[in-house]
Amino acid sequence: MILTQDRQSYDNGELICLVALGPFAAFIFAFIFGNTNLIVQRALALETRHHEHMSFIRSAMDSLGLPKELQFRITSYHHYLRLHHNPSAYDSLFKGLSVNLLVELKLFLFRQLFISATFFKDCSSSLIQQIVLTLQECTYSPGDIIILRGQIGREVFFIVKGKCEVLNEFGLPFVTLKHGDYFGEIAMLYEQRRGATVRASTYCVLGRLDKTAFDRYFFSKK
Repeated sequence: MILTQDRQSYDNGELICLVALGPFAAFIFAFIFGNTNLIVQRALALETRHHEHMSFIRSAMDSLGLPKELQFRITSYHHYLRLHHNPSAYDSLFKGLSVNLLVELKLFLFRQLFISATFFKDCSSSLIQQIVLTLQECTYSPGDIIILRGQIGREVFFIVKGKCEVLNEFGLPFVTLKHGDYFGEIAMLYEQRRGATVRASTYCVLGRLDKTAFDRYFFSKK
C-alpha cells in the first residue's frame, strides 16, 4: 500500500519568491488576457459590420430583382474587397495624412510597380513622387472590361495585383498581363483609339493615371 506524505513546508526563500513574483505574474496574465479579449472583440465587431453590410447589399439586389449570376458576382466582389483590398481600411489609413506621409505611404504600396514597370525607368525621383500622388486605385472582377477597342484613350493602367488579358478583334485572349505590366499608354499619349480590348482575368487592383495628370507632371517635370 502506498502511503501519501505531506509536502514539506516552504522555506523562507520560496516564500519570498512567491510574495514577490505572485503579483507580477498575475499582472502579466491579466494583461495578456485583456489584450486577447480586446482583439477578439474587435474582430467580432468587424465581422458583424461586414455581415450587416452584406445583408443590406443582398436586400438591395433582391429588391431590384437582379439575376442570380449577377448577384453572385457582386457578392464575390465585396468578399474580395474585404479580404484583400478593404476600401474602408484604406480610406481610414489615408485620411488626414500630411503630404510627406502620403507620398511615403503610396511609394511603399506601389514600390514593386515603380521597380518593375519600364514606364518609370527614366523618371526622376521628384517626378515619381508627383505621379504617385495622382495614381488612383481601382478594383475589377474577373471578366470586367477595363478598356475597350475603338474607344479614345485617356488613361494608362498599371497592374498592382492580379492578371489581365488582351483580346483580339474576335474577342479571344492572346496576351496575359501580370503584376508590374501596364497598358493603354499609346492611345493615351497620342489620343488615339484603343487598339485592343483588355479584360480582367482575375480579381485585379490597378493603378490608374489619366492624361491630364500625366501631361501636367510628365512633360513639365521630367
